[in-house]
This record gives sequence, C-alpha cells and structure tokens, in this order.
Amino acid sequence: MLGRRRPAVHNIEQMTAFLRLAETLEKLADRLDEACAAIDAGQRAQVFELLQQSAARKAEIAELQAHRSRPKPGEQQALAPRVRAATARIARANDMLERFQQAEQAAEQWLSASHWNIERDILILVGDGALLDCRALIARGQKRIFVLGDQQVADWPTGAQRVASLRELIDRLQLLEPPFPSHATTRAASGAQLPTGQCEQISAAVDQCLRSRKTRDRTVAGFGEHWVTQGLSNLDALARLPSMTVTKDAFFDVPCVLVGPGPSLENNISQLARYRDRFVLVAYQRTLAALSAAGIDADVAVVLDAQPVVYDHVKDYAVERLAALLLAATCDPRFFSLPAPTSFAFFGNGASDDWLRQMVGDDSTHFFPGGSVACAAFEIALYWGCAPLILVGQDLAFGGEKLYATSAFGGQASRMKAGADQATYSAEQVDGAQRRSAEGLPLCRLPGYYGGEVLTSASMAGFHRWFETAALDIAAAERRIPLYNCTEGGANIAGFANRPLADVLAALPSLEIDVKRVFAERAASADLPKRRSTIELTRAGALIACQRAQSLAQRCLELAERNALAELANLENQLIAALRELPMLSLMRQGPIRQALAQIDDHQRAATLLYRVVLEAMPLLLRYLQSRDRPE
Repeated sequence: MLGRRRPAVHNIEQMTAFLRLAETLEKLADRLDEACAAIDAGQRAQVFELLQQSAARKAEIAELQAHRSRPKPGEQQALAPRVRAATARIARANDMLERFQQAEQAAEQWLSASHWNIERDILILVGDGALLDCRALIARGQKRIFVLGDQQVADWPTGAQRVASLRELIDRLQLLEPPFPSHATTRAASGAQLPTGQCEQISAAVDQCLRSRKTRDRTVAGFGEHWVTQGLSNLDALARLPSMTVTKDAFFDVPCVLVGPGPSLENNISQLARYRDRFVLVAYQRTLAALSAAGIDADVAVVLDAQPVVYDHVKDYAVERLAALLLAATCDPRFFSLPAPTSFAFFGNGASDDWLRQMVGDDSTHFFPGGSVACAAFEIALYWGCAPLILVGQDLAFGGEKLYATSAFGGQASRMKAGADQATYSAEQVDGAQRRSAEGLPLCRLPGYYGGEVLTSASMAGFHRWFETAALDIAAAERRIPLYNCTEGGANIAGFANRPLADVLAALPSLEIDVKRVFAERAASADLPKRRSTIELTRAGALIACQRAQSLAQRCLELAERNALAELANLENQLIAALRELPMLSLMRQGPIRQALAQIDDHQRAATLLYRVVLEAMPLLLRYLQSRDRPE
C-alpha cells in the first residue's frame, strides 16, 4: 500500500508544477495583452514598463519548463486547454510587440545620422503599418513625417501627415512652411512589403520636388511683386471670367493631344492635321505659331507665364478660332482683352496664388506646374478627365543647337551651344524684339527617346522629373489612363509609352462632341454675379486692412524707436491681425521679410525692419487695390 502512494504524491507535485505553469503563462499573456493595449493607445512608457514586468514571468516560465516532467495524459487533460489558450495569446501579442520593437529600432537608426535635423528635415514612410514608426519617431523629437499609402489608421499623431498618393505628397511639399529642409529620406514602414525600387522612385521624386521648390522660392523672390501687381490688376477681368471649376471632367475619356514647341515637333506635326477630328488639341503659347504655319487650329491655348514678353507669343494668333483660352490669373493683363470665344481663369502658381484665389472666392483645384506651361496643361487635361493623354513636341531636351522647333515662336533665332567641357552651355533666346543670352549654364543629360543620352538644361530636367512623377501617380490610381509620348525625339519619359504619333492617332475614333460648344455651355453655368460680388467685398476688405496696417506700422515704428515696449505690445498684436488680411504682402516682400526674421538674436531690430517693410509696401498695394479696369 505504501509503495502505491508514492507515485500519487509524485503526480500531485507534477500536477502542481503544471498548474503553476498554466497560471504563469496566463499572467504573462495578461501582461502582454496590456502591453499591446498600451501600444494601441500610444502609451510608450507603459509599454516598456509592462515589458520589464513580463521579463520576470518569462524567466519563471523557463524555470518551470526546465525542471518539470511531463504529466500523464489523464492528469494533463484539465490544464492543457488553459496552457494552449495562454500560449496562443502570447504568440499573438508577440507579433505586435515584435513590430513595436522593430519600429523603435528603426526610428533610432533613421534619426542617428549626424547631419539629420529633427526639427527641419523630412521623413517619408511608405506602406501599411506606419503608425508604430510614427510614434517612435515623434517620441524622439522628429517633427516632419509624411505617411504614403497607409489607409488603416483614421487619426494620426500630431507631426505625421497621411497622403493618399505621390501626387498629394508632392503637393504638400510644395506648400511646406519654412524652415526649408536640408534632407529628406524615404523609408518602408516597419514590416511593410513594397515592390522593388518603390522607395527609390519616391525618393527621386521628392528630391526633385524639393529642388524645384528651391527654384520656385527664388522665382517668388524675383517675381513675387510682379505676380501680386498683375493679379490685382486682373481682378476686374477675373470677375468677368468663369473659373476652371466648371470644366471639371468636361472631356471624360476624350483623347487629348498636348503640343509643345520642342525641336522634334517639325517631324510629325503634319500628322495632327491628318487626324485632327479625333482629339482635343491643347497648345502652349509658344506652339501656336507652329500650328498656324501648318494650318492647324488648336482647341485650347494655355498661358501661364506672367512675363509681358509672353504676350508676343499669342497676339498675332487668330484666337477667335480657338474653343477656349486658358489664362493664369497673374498673366499679362493684355491677354484678357483677346477675342477668344470663351476664356477661363486658372491658378497655376500653387500656393503662391492662394491669396488671389481667396480674393476671387475661387474653390478650383491647386495646380502645381513647377514653372512650366507644359506641366500646367497636363494637369488641366487630367482635371478634365481626358484619356488617353498624348505628348507631342515635348522633347525636354535640346535638338542639336535648337531650343525649339524652327516654326515655333522664336524658334528660328533661339540657339544653344555646348561648352568645350561638355558640362556647361551658352544660350541665346529670342522672343520678338527681346533677346536674352547667358553663358556657363549647367548642362544636364537625360535618357534619350531612342536610347543613349540627350543634352538638356537644368530646368527641363526638372520638368522631365515632374512628368515621370505624374506618371507614377497615375499608374497607382484606380483609373487607368493611357499615357503616350509621341514626340519621336528628345528625352525618354518613364511611365509614358513611346509610340509613333501616326499609329496612336490612327487608332482613335472620330470625336462625337463639339469642343467649342462644351466650353460655351460650361462657361454659361458659372455664377459670375457671385464671383463679382466676392471680389468687390474682398477688395474693400483688403483696402481697409492696408490702410489700417499702414497706420499701425507707423505707430509701431515710432514706439520701437522710443523703446516704449509696454505700449508697443498691444499695437503689434493689432498690426499682426491686420496683416493676416493681406497674405500677398509676404509674396511681394519675401526677401526683406526673411532678412528681418533672420535677426533672431535681436527681436527689437527684427520688428523694426518688419515695420519698415510694411510701410514701404503699403503705397504700392493701395495703388493697385484702388485701380479699376471696368469694361465699357
């Protein structure tokens, strides 16, 4: 009898060990579940605390498993389900905890570079599962994070912005407030599985965007005042023109040919005449002369550039033969007097036009053409819903020494010449009576349409990257839009199929719509009385704000010079409120404002400089706000 009892005691001990194992596994599962809940809630400190507590449980489990014998099946039956359930919970929790730890390690690695500035530089995360990465980065002080493509999270932490597409990312970067980033890096979210090369493609597009943004900022510094004064001069004309908003999807699934003035245009322009009834033809201002010489009527002409010389590109063209003339809101005021059957206004300078869009009360989309009328026309064709999109004369490169097709405006006399070092070039551009020459310009190289490399300018290389970025974005969208590069020369544009123009046009059916009638009907639907009323109200408000800002700036300057700081604080707040009503001021005086703000060690000096900037700019603003251009 005694010999039979000893195994029973042994079994009880084993049963007790197995029970302790089950209970400890359950306690560990509880702790890990709490850690996962803390991860979901973004409570990083609590996660680390719970992981420390879990480490002790894991050690206890290892000890129990090392010193116990396996109980008999009958004895295990009552506890095995508890062990299995706890083990499954632990496995699920470990998956999330592993992702959490990966994100923490990745954040530490990404921000470890000595050159990285967490306040200024930009980190772009691509793919699903980026939330943990964002939290780890933000906890380490990273201020600027963009998440591309992760649609699983509704609310992102402050400092992280989700964008649905590469195009939206580029748009957000174009709107980026100072300080300007020195670096931007693109990373796959921890655990995300991405197609080979996707991060590299996005990184290249971002780098090009930031380079073009720097160029745009220099352009704003040089032309900001010109844009503002011409925009204000055009207010009454804008009150008479419908917004591009009414043309949204006007030509859905209608083929569109966008004709540029590149050197290769001469090789296939005749094909446009042969198949002219099969597409909407959109021309850039410099291309109109070439089309006219070939006896081809464009449906649409697009004018973007604000420089007065651009008027010479169009003034002798029979614009009454167009279906529509599309005018950037800041272009030369003389364009608004041309007798086109229908004209529309659009805002083609991105965020730099926001002040004018607000004055006009226009809710049309932003266009970010990067300084190129070709890119603006392409975005407009997308806005209309056109498909396929067909590029012609879009060389984005020099043709030997040619800048443009010979028959394009200024094409015969405009020339470039590569330097002996093949790294720079000189150029002479002729626009009517105006001649511009430059030397020592950087010479760039792009992959050629027929292979090899072609020579181009830095600006055209930037436009080339813009088109490739647009193609990437279109390829990622739900709607498939065929893209053809039928230039038959110049640079190859990744994402566009290279095809002979004749082959693409021959495959198109004849149009069953009257393009001119579509534009006329869309224009008639615009609420022009509301547009005029909005402009009158915003103009009056801006005038009052100008007069108030001028008076307050003068008083602030006097107080600052007397060092009357107590009185100055209240008036300065009033001046700031008045200037919020005048966003065009920062566009007009970007350079002087930045110089003033650079005086970070001397607030009083910086403030005094800003008061002077306001006082210097107000007379000009008042003059243009008070000027009228009413039709007789």
